[in-house]
Amino acid sequence: MRLNADIVFDHLPESLSPRMQGVKESAMRLRRPELYETGCRELEPDHLYVIREERLPQRVTVGKGCVIVCIGNSARLRWFAEHCCVITISGSADFYAVFNTVQRIFQHYDLWEDTLYNIISEHASVEAMLEASQQVIPASMLVVDAMFGCVAAVGKQAERAVAAGGGETVPSFVPATKRISVSSMDQFLATHDPSTEVSGAFRFEFEDMSTINVNLIDDEGYHGCLTVIYPDSEPKPGDSPTIEFLASLVLRALRQQGLDPDSERSALRDSLRAIVSDLPPDAYGKAALQAASERGTYVCVRFKLAHKLRQIPLAYVRNLLEADIAGTVAFEYRRSSLVAFVRLDDLAEEGSRRTALEQMLMPLLRSMEMRAGMSDHVGDLLEAKAFFLQASIALENGTLLDPDASPLYKFQDYALAEMVVNSIGQFPIEMFYTSGLRKLVAHDAESPTSYIKTLKCFLDHNMNVTHTAKALYLHRSTLIERMERIRELLGDDLSDPDVRLRLALVFKAIELHDDMQDRFEERSGSTWL
Repeated sequence: MRLNADIVFDHLPESLSPRMQGVKESAMRLRRPELYETGCRELEPDHLYVIREERLPQRVTVGKGCVIVCIGNSARLRWFAEHCCVITISGSADFYAVFNTVQRIFQHYDLWEDTLYNIISEHASVEAMLEASQQVIPASMLVVDAMFGCVAAVGKQAERAVAAGGGETVPSFVPATKRISVSSMDQFLATHDPSTEVSGAFRFEFEDMSTINVNLIDDEGYHGCLTVIYPDSEPKPGDSPTIEFLASLVLRALRQQGLDPDSERSALRDSLRAIVSDLPPDAYGKAALQAASERGTYVCVRFKLAHKLRQIPLAYVRNLLEADIAGTVAFEYRRSSLVAFVRLDDLAEEGSRRTALEQMLMPLLRSMEMRAGMSDHVGDLLEAKAFFLQASIALENGTLLDPDASPLYKFQDYALAEMVVNSIGQFPIEMFYTSGLRKLVAHDAESPTSYIKTLKCFLDHNMNVTHTAKALYLHRSTLIERMERIRELLGDDLSDPDVRLRLALVFKAIELHDDMQDRFEERSGSTWL
């Protein structure tokens, strides 16, 4: 196994009085130690050489990543330190003992590497990998998955965290349920960054303890995190690359075990993502969509996280939905939102399925401060794009028009507003006024009595005089007289459905007037959908 200068230095005994200087590489590319041969004029890249101070060459070419372990000190080492990493050892140390010590460090890591690969080949648990790593990293370790459930925990601090759910001296992000609750996410994410953009080891301090973390990431995204806890000490410089190596094998083991054992759900997820992205599904995916469509009716739900909670990985929400709501297939869309297709047939009796889904979604939406748009019923998943657009439109319109209402918006409630925005939004509303409607507008400009408001209310109540009068707090005879005057000015036959439809669209446009033009302009150049 290849190491780096930090790892070697960390394992040298204090009795040798080691000191390190010069240019060092963080990557683990360092080969096993060699004895410097007198007269050699080239030090190979990524090689470690053991040498006595008095045998340092006068002129030599130094390769990148080269490390010199020198017994004794000399002014000449300053030149070497400008070109490579130099570790000096007490001049009284035995040359061969130093060489054997460095060899044993490499042997120690070779044995660890072999043990980990044997565990993987035998399909053993991730916990066994962490236990085997105690000999190299004597600290508590946790592996959490994309849902922040505990996959494995070893070491006193990690075991206490899992058993007790946190406390004064242990991280509280792994409760007894072995799953992080939504309410605990803020505390965890205040210091932990699970973003798929973050690779490599990163540190944070938690409850007076240091931790080193490596996200488990591959081409498919974020799958969890390896966390190493140091309750009573500080991590050594060589721990980070060592933990990164362990994380790469942990991810390999997880993939071998199957991150998504449900191949059909995986095929549905990939196919639905392709359809909403205007890409054709492959033959296997198309067959999976057809089979799923025959088993029930779906709705599409699109989720949008609150700005302050954008650090929550979408994979967390995806897995949460699929675990808690039967028949759900969810996927990330353009790294900014989450889309789910939920099979209603698994939730309740036919008449109350949407209500049951809403009751399941509302606690999640409120706890995570999310908003969501819901489509009409989906009978054929091959038409998923149309219902994805419905959910997106509901989310967009609901967020804009009813920001203080329920965080779950239904397409059926915003379909008319969407039609108006698309048909009228680019034009002035007055363009669609009838000549009679213009007379009503002129009347309202000079009178405290609004004929427009009266007419709209009359149409909203299906032209029922009694219900309209009650809504306007008018006497029935007063309303009848006012409507006679309105009909005279309007000049149109309200019994004609086309007349009522045109008026309804204009009134809806007037209602949306404050934001309609801005929305149309924004959408014209938007790729949000």
